[in-house]
Amino acid sequence: MKKRVFEAGMLAAALVFGLVLAGCGGGKMSPATDFEIEAEENGVVIVSYKGEGGAVFIPKTIDGKRVTAIDDYAFWGDASLTSVTIQG
Repeated sequence: MKKRVFEAGMLAAALVFGLVLAGCGGGKMSPATDFEIEAEENGVVIVSYKGEGGAVFIPKTIDGKRVTAIDDYAFWGDASLTSVTIQG
């Protein structure tokens, strides 16, 4: 169990570091169909990624609703990702 928690922590740290390095650079937004979402009162939460990988650009809105959060394990185990950028 400790190994899994450690791996989750390392993945989260790597994603945060990648997001900081990526900044808000321009890029093509990933289509809404690349994400599994859950509706919330104030918008939507991205709960998983279903796209082809590579560079992922998270849009400000999906289906007209504001993206308010990204689940802790939304990108878990997806080795095909090269970067994740959140639109600023």
